[in-house]
Amino acid sequence: MKMLLYPLRPSPLLLILVTSFMIWLLFVDLIFLLLFLNVVPLTIMALAYCKYLFVILERTANGYPDPPVLSYEFIKPFGDFRPYQLVVLLAGVYTLSAWLWQRDLDYLAIILVAFYLGTLPALIGLLGLRNGFLPSLNPVTLMRFTYRAGAVYWALCGVLGLGFMLILLLYRSGPGLFAAIFATLYSLVLIFHWIGRVIYAKRQELDYRPDNSPERAAEKAAEMLLQKRKHCLERVYKERRRENVLAVLMTHIEAEQDKLAAHAWYHAQMMLWDHKKLAVRHGFFYVRALREAGKHIIADLIQQECQAVDPDVAVE
Repeated sequence: MKMLLYPLRPSPLLLILVTSFMIWLLFVDLIFLLLFLNVVPLTIMALAYCKYLFVILERTANGYPDPPVLSYEFIKPFGDFRPYQLVVLLAGVYTLSAWLWQRDLDYLAIILVAFYLGTLPALIGLLGLRNGFLPSLNPVTLMRFTYRAGAVYWALCGVLGLGFMLILLLYRSGPGLFAAIFATLYSLVLIFHWIGRVIYAKRQELDYRPDNSPERAAEKAAEMLLQKRKHCLERVYKERRRENVLAVLMTHIEAEQDKLAAHAWYHAQMMLWDHKKLAVRHGFFYVRALREAGKHIIADLIQQECQAVDPDVAVE
């Protein structure tokens, strides 16, 4: 239910309403001058709307739940060619299928149309992820995308077909033209948002790395932890001849959530130094922590490693 309300948030709703009204003006019986004056603004708004659809897809696929805010960047004719590429593709499929029908090759035309209608969400997804126009047309790439997306992809195709049937019914019934146009633009926003959600949900199967995901957050946390450890190790190395330097090191280790991992990292790094006295002193605490955790085999190995450096030093 929450997903159905996505197009009704302020930014997409405003764009849908304005674009729907301008399209509606093309079909109403107004004076020619008003129709002529509407062409340029409609072209700008249609371009902005198409660009906004791909930004919605990209933002959703990157793990952000809120729609993008409107910006003047959307009315620039160049910079993002994905809407043009999609229009060219749809026009190409239509032209080729019409050519096949004219030559009584109905079965080939039906296969062509059915294939690209079935893979249209995949094509939109590949274009949205900036996969490139020609690579996105590759049937193998399209089928790989649909296969990796799984059953949820075909559910999306089913809802897509059902949605356009409802739009057609809406157009032919009471609410009329404006409601049908609004429903169409609403559905397109919903479809692009849903494709983005599919990409995000199947990111591992699709080999996609979104900007905002648990995996990326874990990577950033690991990188921050590594930098923190390196900073601590640099300080310890500079003060390695002081008596209290081991206490400084243990304070940093105790502050970490995974203390055994911290012990292991610092021990491995200090064993690379030319003077390993501090590493051996730290080995006492490392071995004790390992034995408390029940990792006796690793504790024995660390003990042997430390005693190989200094046989006279007890590490437990």
